[in-house]
Amino acid sequence: MKETVAMFNQQYVMPEGLTPYAGVTAKSPWLASETEKRQRKICDSLETAIRRSGLQNGMTISFHHAFRGGDKVVNMVMATLAEMGFRDLT
Repeated sequence: MKETVAMFNQQYVMPEGLTPYAGVTAKSPWLASETEKRQRKICDSLETAIRRSGLQNGMTISFHHAFRGGDKVVNMVMATLAEMGFRDLT
């Protein structure tokens, strides 16, 4: 295998600005840790999650339609957005 890689490296020049694939965690090291991978997306509250999302007035929001109890989630999120003062959301 090493010989094949060496042969390709000699035959084909790497285009400027590109680097060979170095593995799944090379550019996203948090993926190496199962705990860190999952915990980095968890927020303390819905308000915190909304703030971290970067949502602004006039933006479009969407919901997955197949969640069990999805209507309840939509209503809860929309009420929170209204309390936070968001307007003109579609």
